[in-house]
Parts: sequence; C-alpha cells; structure tokens
Amino acid sequence: MEEMPWYQKAYQNIAVSYDEEPCFRGVKKEVDFLTKITQDPPGNRVLDLGCGTGRHALELARRGYAVTAVDLSPDQIKRGQEKERILGGSPIRWICQDIRNLQLADRFDLVLCICQAGFGLMESRAEDLKILTKAYAHLEEGGIFCLTGMDPRYVADWAGFDPDLGLLRQKVLGVNDLEDVLEFEMEERFYQPLELQESLKSIGFRIKGFYGQDSGSFALTPLGERVLLEYWVVAEKPITKNSFP
Repeated sequence: MEEMPWYQKAYQNIAVSYDEEPCFRGVKKEVDFLTKITQDPPGNRVLDLGCGTGRHALELARRGYAVTAVDLSPDQIKRGQEKERILGGSPIRWICQDIRNLQLADRFDLVLCICQAGFGLMESRAEDLKILTKAYAHLEEGGIFCLTGMDPRYVADWAGFDPDLGLLRQKVLGVNDLEDVLEFEMEERFYQPLELQESLKSIGFRIKGFYGQDSGSFALTPLGERVLLEYWVVAEKPITKNSFP
C-alpha cells in the first residue's frame, strides 16, 4: 500500500484541536480583509479550496455568500458540518475531495485558497500548479482568485530551510483528538512573490495586487515594505472579447 502523504497524516483526527489553535482565531478579521481586497459582494458564489473545518466558509455563509467548501480530510469536513448545524447561515455545499482533481460543472465569482489550504504543501511545484489551474478552471470570467503564499525571505535563516528548493522541512510531534501521538515530517514550499506572479500569469490570470498580511491586524501592507511570513495575491480571470453578444 502506498504511504499516505504527510499532509493527510497531519489532518487525521485533529479537527477539534485544529480549531483551538490561537493562530486560527482571527477568522472574522481574515474575512473582512478578504472581502475588502477582492471587493466581492455578498450573494456571490464562492469556492473555498482546502476549506479545513470551514473557518472561512462558515463566516462567508453567515454573511450571505453561496459557498462550496472542498477539503481532502473527511474529519475536517465532518467538523465543518457540525459547526454549520450550530452556527447556521446560508447552506454550504461540502465536498470531500483532493482539490487537484476537482471537476465541478459550476463556475464561481470568487475562488479561495488561503491560509495554507493546500498550496505550498504538495509534493512538488508541479502539484502546486495543479491547484492554481483548478482555481482558474472553476472561475467565471471576470471572477477573482485569492491565494496566500509563504515568503522564503522570512525563513531564510531557519533550520531545515533549503533556499535552493524553497522548501522548509520540520519534524512535528504532537497529540491528536484521540490522544494518539502524531509524528511526521512536514514540508512547506515557499515562493518568491515574483515567481508566483509568473506562475499565475502563465495559467491566464491577470494580477490585481499583492499584499503583506500582518498577522493579527490583517492590515493591507504594500508588499516589500516589510518581510512578512505570509502574503496574499488577488488575481482575476480575464473576460474574453467574445463573451458578449
């Protein structure tokens, strides 16, 4: 049997403790930030790629968006559905699937892949690129894609970081919701903003803006003023000339 990749091992039976992580408690500010930089109005159709337990999906649904939420982890999806029953909001369509293989008939006004939702966690740059390609394919023309990347300059002197590969390897030891010991090697891929810009443009996206995310305040920081761990990219699927009668 083929060994399970680290990102599947990492998210087995941790949905409850995942929600309790301090870094995930700013979801309302994250969604404020998101809707401000995308200028996307409530009521629009949103596809949340790598939705986890639905942090962003649930808040967007609460604000009136029509959300489809996709994640590879059954535990994360189940936890999201449990929270939805408590919190309410517009109904969310939950899909448990690898986002690299997603093929929906629907097209969306806004596609998200934010806060380490899968991009940068795959086995190679080619596998990461599949996520960007799927985002493009599921957007309406004129639709917006919001993505977060990790800046390699922030971790340049960290142990385990390979600057040639842009890859950070770290051994993780923890306990899951069942009190089982978790031990695995995590691999995160970091992209220079210019490199990510060129990848998005090669697929067909038009770049609307890059923003540094100052964790906790979610201020719109012009990229380059300071080196921050995470940055946000807003891109658009262009409207083709023959889209109008």
